Amino acid sequence: MSFRILKINELLKSNLGEIFRRDGNFKDALVTISQVETTNDLREAKIFVSIFPSKMSEKLMENLNRRKGFFQKELHGKLYMKPMPKIFFVPDRSQEKTEAIEEVIRREKKEEGK
Repeated sequence: MSFRILKINELLKSNLGEIFRRDGNFKDALVTISQVETTNDLREAKIFVSIFPSKMSEKLMENLNRRKGFFQKELHGKLYMKPMPKIFFVPDRSQEKTEAIEEVIRREKKEEGK
């Protein structure tokens, strides 16, 4: 991955994070951008979003995708890029996987203690 793409990923992540804090309207949930992956041609960017508590994940992902145009417009106003990547929100499941692995380890330790 080129330095330019890495820089664009970081710009998108920080600016979207700021927009989320200002206009996200995420009540009772913590929504974080964990990673951004922009294609080499700068046409698309996958925004990986982590949501806590995870039980609200599906509802908030629907909300994000419904408001995608708003976030795209806000980004366009903040960043002067051509082309501006079209954003796609993707749930980041790494936290859920980590919790599942930790649960298995806890159970194994508990069974070893018996």
